[in-house]
Amino acid sequence: MSYDVSFIIPCYNEASYVVNCIASIRQQEIDPAVYEIIVVDNGSIDGTEEIAASLGAKVLINPRRGAAASRNFGASFAKGHMLAFVDADCILDSKWFITLAAHFLSPQVCAVAAPAIPVSEGITWVERAWSKVFVCFPRNVLHGVARVTNLASSNLLIRAEHFKNIGGFDEKLLSCEDYDLSQRLLHHGILLLDNNILVSHLRESKTIRELFNREVARGRYSLRCFKKNGFALGELPSAAIPIIFVCVLLTSVAIMCIQTKIAILLLSLLLCMPMIYIARSGMRFETTTGSLQEYIVVATYIVARSIAMIKEIYDICTVPWYGTKGVG
Repeated sequence: MSYDVSFIIPCYNEASYVVNCIASIRQQEIDPAVYEIIVVDNGSIDGTEEIAASLGAKVLINPRRGAAASRNFGASFAKGHMLAFVDADCILDSKWFITLAAHFLSPQVCAVAAPAIPVSEGITWVERAWSKVFVCFPRNVLHGVARVTNLASSNLLIRAEHFKNIGGFDEKLLSCEDYDLSQRLLHHGILLLDNNILVSHLRESKTIRELFNREVARGRYSLRCFKKNGFALGELPSAAIPIIFVCVLLTSVAIMCIQTKIAILLLSLLLCMPMIYIARSGMRFETTTGSLQEYIVVATYIVARSIAMIKEIYDICTVPWYGTKGVG
């Protein structure tokens, strides 16, 4: 039996999220007979597997580590003409599928997604500031449908034939695998972000420590994706800012003893970089507290991505197996 679409949810200890995710799929404005729900469990110990099965999902146990491997594993069993990858911590609007699937009337479109917006209640100031700077501005305030060079895998609808033709997600990437997939998909067609529909995202980094650790890991995999696929014009700032930060920092340290004033000037420039990044996003500073929080979050992002770049350069120079294993 074949289906119009297979919803694939990768899970690892998602018991507190998967119920609402599956419920949002069940509420899609389509005939239940035309879709299947596949939950791929990656070794959960919190009852995720049992909960998903009780909700009528087909549950698969994936022995391979990572979300990319779980998505590929689910896709290998899927019987849908379209594949809908949905993260367990996302809640779909009831019109998500019919809205996104309509874009496939154009044969040039091979994948489409909707903006994933964090919920506004019960979140920490770190989540709120991250959402404001990196999610809502400037990308997700656009109206209508935007042609893009990168789609997140948190909610992604793709033609099954295209997914198979490009070999699915790169399982060596434990992060940024969606960016890598997007770059390969661009050789086959158009990627669209439909801002007319929104997805609720229930989980972001809640503390500065979580944000820092996440962005160090993401930064390293992001650089590996850039190395593999090249730079997309829209992604250049995320790579250029850490490079500038590291170069200015190293220059400041190098000349501190002989050109103290210039070194202090350069260090002042580093302190201004988060403000420059925020201004680039088109945001307006609304309150002193809010602005300070946004500054701290952006500064954390820049420092973490800079450290990621230094670590990658170090591995390139010293580690023989560079690029063949995941980041530890």
